[in-house]
Amino acid sequence: MSDSDQSSEPDNTPTPDGMEKRVRRVRRKRKIDKPKAEVKSLLDQGKELLEKMQKPEEGESYGHVGVAEQMRRLQSDDEDDRPLDEVWGTKKRSTSWLWVSLLGIILPLVVVGLGLKHFNDAKEIDQGDQENDFIQVEKVKDTITEEGSLAWFTVDSVNYLTKAREIISLLDTARSPDEFAEFVRPSPYRKKNPLVAGHWDSPALVGNINQITWQALEIASPEGEKDTSRGVIAVSGRRQDQSNFTAYFVKEGLDFQLDWDATTGWSEMSLSDLRSYRPREKKEIRCLIDKKARFDQKFGDVDHSGFLLTEPETGNFIFAFVPLNSDKKRELNHQLKEVLQYGRFVMHLKHDEPVVLEVKAVGKDRFEIVGFKHEGWVNPESSLEAPSASLR
Repeated sequence: MSDSDQSSEPDNTPTPDGMEKRVRRVRRKRKIDKPKAEVKSLLDQGKELLEKMQKPEEGESYGHVGVAEQMRRLQSDDEDDRPLDEVWGTKKRSTSWLWVSLLGIILPLVVVGLGLKHFNDAKEIDQGDQENDFIQVEKVKDTITEEGSLAWFTVDSVNYLTKAREIISLLDTARSPDEFAEFVRPSPYRKKNPLVAGHWDSPALVGNINQITWQALEIASPEGEKDTSRGVIAVSGRRQDQSNFTAYFVKEGLDFQLDWDATTGWSEMSLSDLRSYRPREKKEIRCLIDKKARFDQKFGDVDHSGFLLTEPETGNFIFAFVPLNSDKKRELNHQLKEVLQYGRFVMHLKHDEPVVLEVKAVGKDRFEIVGFKHEGWVNPESSLEAPSASLR
């Protein structure tokens, strides 16, 4: 029996006289049933604390951290606390990232720079010897050369555009037609379409040459030959009320002149008046022409080729037809289709082309095209003798 067992049993031995009997109680220690692996020594706890304090970098594993490794990490923390400019590129990972970023920024800039240089070079070639970079130029037909009907303009375009701006400005400021009559092309319709000072309610914005656009054209009558074609300069822009305008200029002899009939879009009778009065005699009109297959009609036993005629300023329109019952009228239909390049599969179909036609009413609800004067609104035929004019 062990000592501990003996001390736990009661002692029944009699106590001598004069003495007190005292019992000694021994408290047993509580036994802890934990495995030795879970009991951590002070050293192990310290290691664990150090591991938690040191955050491992990517690619590193958890484990014992030596003194050398701790010193390296302390130096790394010191570097991270410094300004970015002092430690830029000091780490191995930063160097490759820096070069990739720089290439990603510089390479697109180089490409854009080369593209801009190519664009500017092409622009300089297109502008040629123009004195003003702000002139907006419409493409001129390739057939136009210095020997053609526009030779006078191609050799001195800036000077003629300046004169055109001066004439347009004079039309707005003149108090009487006498102030600009010498700069207007003569016309057989002068009595029907007289010159009027202040014809337009809003003045044109032509103070700077960059406020206008222009187009060089060659026109000829349908029966005319190539050497009888005429050069026309169409100058376009805006007025103060933001409405559009187009002024037409030609060379008559030695004089550069405005075509008043074309610029005002004059017609013997407006399209609204044609619908109202339905004249049986032919009337000369300036309009825009368009054609679609659905415009064609058959009246009685005769096929009619249909066209849409429109006034650009008012938007008024009528449908007019060419009866295909004779060779002359079939030729007229062919000429009108040529203006629109209608039926040419290898060429772009045109719409709303300016023409001068002769039209009359042939029924209650029908108009007939009886004549094709010319393409464009400017008469290509030579005018009456014009007085000498020059801008002072």
